[in-house]
Amino acid sequence: MIGIRICMNNFHSNYHIPYTIYHNTATITPIFKGKGSKTNPSNWRPISNLSPFSKLLEKIVYKKLLHYVETENILSPEQHGFRKNRSCFTAIALFMHDVLTFLDNRNMLVAAVFVDLRKAFDSINRLKLMQILLEYNISKRVVKYLCAYLFGRKFRIKLSTFLSRLFKLLTGCPQGGILSPLLFAIYFYEVGKSLLEALHKMFADDLGFYIFGTDELKLISRLNEILESLYLWCNDMDLTINADKTKYMILHISSNLYLVTCNNIPIERVFCFKYLGVHIDSHLSFNTHFDSVCSRVSSAIGCLMLIKRFVNLRVFKVLVNCFVFSIIDYCLPIWGHTAETKIQILQSKINFLLGSYFYPRIVNKFQRQNRIAHHYNNTNYVQPAINYTTLWQRCNLLSVAERLKYFDAIFAFKSITRQKIPEISSLFEFGTSSRTNSLKVITHNCKIFENSPIYQAIKIWNDLPRDAKELNIPLCKFKSLLAVWFLHCRESEFVFS
Repeated sequence: MIGIRICMNNFHSNYHIPYTIYHNTATITPIFKGKGSKTNPSNWRPISNLSPFSKLLEKIVYKKLLHYVETENILSPEQHGFRKNRSCFTAIALFMHDVLTFLDNRNMLVAAVFVDLRKAFDSINRLKLMQILLEYNISKRVVKYLCAYLFGRKFRIKLSTFLSRLFKLLTGCPQGGILSPLLFAIYFYEVGKSLLEALHKMFADDLGFYIFGTDELKLISRLNEILESLYLWCNDMDLTINADKTKYMILHISSNLYLVTCNNIPIERVFCFKYLGVHIDSHLSFNTHFDSVCSRVSSAIGCLMLIKRFVNLRVFKVLVNCFVFSIIDYCLPIWGHTAETKIQILQSKINFLLGSYFYPRIVNKFQRQNRIAHHYNNTNYVQPAINYTTLWQRCNLLSVAERLKYFDAIFAFKSITRQKIPEISSLFEFGTSSRTNSLKVITHNCKIFENSPIYQAIKIWNDLPRDAKELNIPLCKFKSLLAVWFLHCRESEFVFS
């Protein structure tokens, strides 16, 4: 402990670090991705394990560097990766709102390109990174530490009990490093200049840009120009665009196929793409994402059905939240407003799980009868009349529809009171009445615009009681008022299924 304290004090005073093999060496364990041939190295994901002492030093530098770049606005506002108050949800929410705003106009088309960079973190040119840091007036002590941290690194590969010899790491930032995402965000900062004023969103190295217009041919021509400009910029920064995994999409009704290229390599047009964990389709129906969520929820419920008899209520509630609602809650305000029937299907699955836990004999009996009726008559048997509202209260759970409203309300509250993301907060404008604290509802022409997460958040905020719309209350108090509001709404409704 005394040796570590001396090292930390020495590091804090002059950023001198001990050059030991444990600090500069990473142990990489390859994990198979689950698809493709195991003989292809690109189908294995390298998991890097770094020295705990190295991560401790990184954390100190990370806090200082992050504070500086946030204060000086060095990071792009379009970068949502690994930043406080920003997430995958904020990136997709802004993307969805922009797209729906364009499509709200008559005959408007939106063309989006989802760019994949090949080994982005491993391709960083360290000398160029140091030059960029100095141009942004980063402290020379920090740059000195980063030079010692990045240069002279080594790694070895571990497979079961086998441990390879040491290899030199000549480029890039170490995988698994605390500083790596922030350094890449700084390195990737000026990519927006190469996009020729196209709107774009980033989450670390995941880049998506989009343009709009009424003429398809002009949109495709402009996409080719932007991709050519982006290719030249990436080539200058020693980054490589993976044309095989880069896709483009026309977000509207369009059956025409056009040639979009990057460095003379054709880019595939897709009608559905998984962007930051959400399947976005060209009609913005989110049917593919809903099917994926339903499949994963059904698998999770099947596992819980096997062990429910062996766990008490407290453990059961934890398992339901961890294995079921964690799947449903991810970006729920993005895809949850497309159709009420989707919410009802998910709710029926959860109701079946709760009913099987509290009333196993009744639910299992009706399930067997339902299977028999469906097999012989192709009809659904009448479901047991159980008051599931009581079961939600016993488990201290919100229904799926209530969770959707809950996340919409939290999103609105944070956007209004904290205002950490100006491009989102500017969309929440108060009306003329200061007593009700209601927001202006965004005017629109088409019904599809109502699927915008920002539009729905505004509507939910206006429906809240007056005491919940006070702007000087903390977030915990707001959540408590939301819970009271949901309980009040339940008093006049009973859910039977």
